[in-house]
Amino acid sequence: MLANGVRVLMFPNNAERNKIMVNVRFGKGYSGLSSEQETLAWSGAMALMASGVGDLGQEELDKITTGRRIGLAFGIDNDAFEISADTRPSDLEDQLHLIAAKLAFPRWDAAPVIRSKAAALISYDSFSASPQAVLGRDLEWLVRGKDPRWKTPDKEDFNQLTAENFRTFWKPILASGPIEVMLFGDFDRDEAVESILKTFGALKKREAQAIVPDALAPQFPTPQAGPEILVHKGDRERAAAMVAWPTGGGLDNVRESRKLEVLASIFNDRLFEILRSQQGASYSPQVINSWPVEFESGGYIGAQSQLTPDNIDRFYNVVDLIAEDLREKPVSADELQRVVEPLRQLIARASSGNSFWMSQLEGASYNPRKFTALQTLLRDYTAITPEEVQALAVKYLDDAKKWKLAVLPESDRLAANDNEPKARREDKAASN
Repeated sequence: MLANGVRVLMFPNNAERNKIMVNVRFGKGYSGLSSEQETLAWSGAMALMASGVGDLGQEELDKITTGRRIGLAFGIDNDAFEISADTRPSDLEDQLHLIAAKLAFPRWDAAPVIRSKAAALISYDSFSASPQAVLGRDLEWLVRGKDPRWKTPDKEDFNQLTAENFRTFWKPILASGPIEVMLFGDFDRDEAVESILKTFGALKKREAQAIVPDALAPQFPTPQAGPEILVHKGDRERAAAMVAWPTGGGLDNVRESRKLEVLASIFNDRLFEILRSQQGASYSPQVINSWPVEFESGGYIGAQSQLTPDNIDRFYNVVDLIAEDLREKPVSADELQRVVEPLRQLIARASSGNSFWMSQLEGASYNPRKFTALQTLLRDYTAITPEEVQALAVKYLDDAKKWKLAVLPESDRLAANDNEPKARREDKAASN
């Protein structure tokens, strides 16, 4: 830890020659935003980095970085805002200078905000052009109980964006702490330390971003008698469906979340086998396991697929049958091994690269338990019995808690409200 409170996590290695991954985390991310009110968090990816640094706008930055491996990418994690880049040893110090300057001396050029706003309005209709586009727009919002932190803005939101309210929202966030600098890759440790001291070591000490009183953990949606309905404006022979069950969150039970990955993989293989091999469907289903370690809730297992509208009920029935079978009897040792071995190989391949370790250790300088959790990572994914898989299915694949979603082609019945899907209209009505 530096004297100004900045914490540094470095992992020098030659796994990827001449490449250094830089990730600077600051503030509280989604944890520092209200779960009751909409914000401009979505606008950061549009224009925050393009707004410039100090006296340098985007055009000037492009000129001085031409031919060099220097960049600025912005993202929001559950527990921090992030500025990241891939660089090389010869450019590392200037890369760190650029990110530190962005935090200390941000430029508020109005042009990128205006351009991004215009581009977003022009492309807005593409959000409803297909079932997959609609899922990309609304799924993260819906599966978190319509938490506004994950809501994709609508046209009204874009129209209300100005350079002034953009600056008002982001200025205090860029000035907030704590700061964690992560360097993973091919670099000399002593040289990197010197570069960090010159750049982030020169920043003023920062206060931690205040926690918003209503910044609650995301909540899984309340189950309904029927599916949540969204509509798309694309091919009338295309639709999508999803069934999801709530699980959990947090680092305390992260080992169980890894075992849930085995359950999800078995579910995925069975769903694929029935829909593709046995029933001849042309679409590819997917079962995902999401477990946010930064929140104590908000995790889920979700089975989804693109399909034709007349096959939605069949999809729901197949999902129900697989979930019931997983609850009622243990999987065979052979089926379990067919899932565990690919997981073992996947982890072995991923762990040879720096992106894997960086993703696992984000925030570890403030939460050392993340180092401890790594000690059992491979064992948690691969040392599991059929009885444990069944117990997880009984615990989590509960019929009474499942939530369903369907994305249907626009019809005459829904045409009167063709600008917004049912879920978004109801949410807006409730907020008014």
